[in-house]
Amino acid sequence: MDKRTSKLLLKRVKSLSKWTEGVFVNPVSWEVNGKQYYMAGFTLRKRVIATAYLTLSGDEVREEALEAQRWLSLYSDISNNLLAAGKARMRVPHVFFQKPLEVEVPLSQQEAKEGREAFAKLWDIQQQYEKLAQEYITYYHSDALTRGLLEERDIRYTQKQANRANLLQYRTLKLLIEQQHSLQAFVDYLKTLPVYTKWRRNEREFLAGLLQNTSNLSKNLDDLGLIVHDNLGKMEQLNLAHNRKLNDRQVLEQRTNIRYPL
Repeated sequence: MDKRTSKLLLKRVKSLSKWTEGVFVNPVSWEVNGKQYYMAGFTLRKRVIATAYLTLSGDEVREEALEAQRWLSLYSDISNNLLAAGKARMRVPHVFFQKPLEVEVPLSQQEAKEGREAFAKLWDIQQQYEKLAQEYITYYHSDALTRGLLEERDIRYTQKQANRANLLQYRTLKLLIEQQHSLQAFVDYLKTLPVYTKWRRNEREFLAGLLQNTSNLSKNLDDLGLIVHDNLGKMEQLNLAHNRKLNDRQVLEQRTNIRYPL
């Protein structure tokens, strides 16, 4: 979105806002009947409380706006969550995983050895998540924002990537819960080594915090609300279909918060 378009849309959305509210305009649009609709929002205490769907020419039609909302609202919610989660994952320094994995565990420490294997799996999942996140960030900035005009393929791709991210998070949490004792044994073993004291404080804190609040891990796993299947490929398909239906319902529920056009 160029500066002129942004300035014009912000001026319009500000005229629809209350004095206590902040406003924003999303940088992508959806075309309905040859007109590009943009999603704008009204915020209070950093929470979105209402939305508006605007055209540059000001010739909005309620039915057209609802069609645009179906796609723009969905894309905004999922892409923002996916970008935020991906950036958070990518902030974890690789040395947090690499340094512990440089340590070999003797056969006499069987549980700690199993914990090291579980930790290696966590590192593998972390790398998969970072790859997915980087691919989406590149797509978002170099493709979606460059075009500005969304198509259905953008929404479907975003849903697919978000679903994959959820499955990677599921695998992470499940591994932490199921292997908590062996992982703890691995961390305890690391603490007995001279090299452990040479690691930076935040590197040691990462290991210590990995298995804290295991009850929260179970809650976070439940909150994902995933359909569980032994076959990960099948599980991905089931949850993608389920989430698309769920997204459609959420979009309809959000229509009660549309402030403009009436």
